[in-house]
Amino acid sequence: MAVILSSGVSIKEQIALLVELQEVDMAISGLHEQKTHLPKIPDSIRQLLQQAKQGMIEAANLQEEVQSSWKSLESDLEEQEKSIQKSKGRLSELKTNKEYQAHLFEIDLAGKKRSQVEERLLLIMDRAEAVDQQVLKAKEEIGRQEAALEASLIKIEVDEADIDRDLEVLLHSQKQLIPQLDEALLKQYEQVRSSHSGRPMVSVHGGACSGCQLQVPPQLVAEVRRGEALHVCSHCQRFLFWPREQEPDAK
Repeated sequence: MAVILSSGVSIKEQIALLVELQEVDMAISGLHEQKTHLPKIPDSIRQLLQQAKQGMIEAANLQEEVQSSWKSLESDLEEQEKSIQKSKGRLSELKTNKEYQAHLFEIDLAGKKRSQVEERLLLIMDRAEAVDQQVLKAKEEIGRQEAALEASLIKIEVDEADIDRDLEVLLHSQKQLIPQLDEALLKQYEQVRSSHSGRPMVSVHGGACSGCQLQVPPQLVAEVRRGEALHVCSHCQRFLFWPREQEPDAK
C-alpha cells in the first residue's frame, strides 16, 4: 500500500526526512529512558554510612562511660590516699600496743584497697586508649562513606547534565525537521510510531521487512527501491524505505 502525499511534495525528500526524524526520535527516547534509569545513590553506601554513624554513637557513648569510670577511680584513689595519710598521722596518738597494731592493720588494709584501685585505674586507662582509637576509626569511616556518597552524587549530576545537553541538541534537530514534513504524513508517522515501539520507518533487507522479518513481494521491493512513493509493509503496517548503504554508489 502506498501513502498519498500532498501535491508538490518530494517523496524521496520526505522519506529521507522521516528516516532522519526517526533516528532523532529514537535517540530522544533512548536518552529519556537512560535518564529514568540513572543510578540512584547505592543503598550499600547509605547502609555503610549509617553503620559508621551508629558505630560512632556507640564508641562515643563507650568513651563517655570510660571517662566517667576513670574520674570515679581517680576520686576513689585520692580518698584512699587521704585516708592512709590520716591514719598514719594518728599513730603517734595511740596509747596501747593493741590500738597501735589494730591501726596498722587498718592502714595495711587501706593500702591494699588503694593498690586494687590503682590496678583498676591502669586497666581503665588502657581501655580508654582503645576506645579513643575506636572513636577515631569511626570518624575516619564516616569520612570515607561521606566521600563515597558525595562522589556518587557528583557522578549522577554529571551524567544527568550530559543527558540534558544531548537532549537539548536532539530536540533542536527535531524542531527543525518537523516543519519540513507533510502534515498528513507526519500524523501517520506518529500513529505508527506509537504502536510500534517508536520505530515506524523500517528498511528492506534481503527482500524482507526489517521490522517484522517477513518477506516483501519482489514488485514492492522494486517500488520501495525506486523511492517514487512511500509504501507500507502489509504485515506490520510500518513505512518501508530503501537504505542508502544498499545503493550501488554507497559502496
